[in-house]
Amino acid sequence: MHEATLEFGKRVTLLTGENGLGKSFVLDVAWWAMTRCWPSFPATPELGVSDEPRIEWDFMGRSGPSSGSSVFNIEEGVWPRGPGRPTNPGLVIYARADGSFAVWDPSRNYWRTAESVGVDQPDRPGAFLFSSAEVWEGLE
Repeated sequence: MHEATLEFGKRVTLLTGENGLGKSFVLDVAWWAMTRCWPSFPATPELGVSDEPRIEWDFMGRSGPSSGSSVFNIEEGVWPRGPGRPTNPGLVIYARADGSFAVWDPSRNYWRTAESVGVDQPDRPGAFLFSSAEVWEGLE
C-alpha cells in the first residue's frame, strides 16, 4: 500500500521537485478537500495498488477544525462527497502551474439546490475554472 502524509506550514509551504512527481496532484487533492470539486480531471487511483484508495484531510476552518475522508468508489469511478457544505467558509483561489485559475465561492458554489429559496440548479459547475487563454485574453 502506498501512503503519503503532508503537513502544510502555517504561512508558507514550498513543493519542489522534478516534473511528474505529483506536486500538482497534491494541490489538486488539497483543493478538492476544501471545495469538494476537482479543478480539472478527477484523481483516479491506480487499480491494484491499494485495496481501498482513500483521501483524508484535516485542516483548521473558520469555525474550527475540519476532518474527513473519502473512499474511491471503483464501480462508479468517483470520490463520494459527504452531505452538507465544505467547512471552508471563504473564497478559494487556485493558481495552477499551466497559467489557469480555479475559483470557488461558497456563496455561489455550494448551494446547487435550496428548495426553501427556490434554487434548483443541479448542473451548475462546482467552481469557476478559467483557462490560461481566458486569464490572458479575457472572456467573450
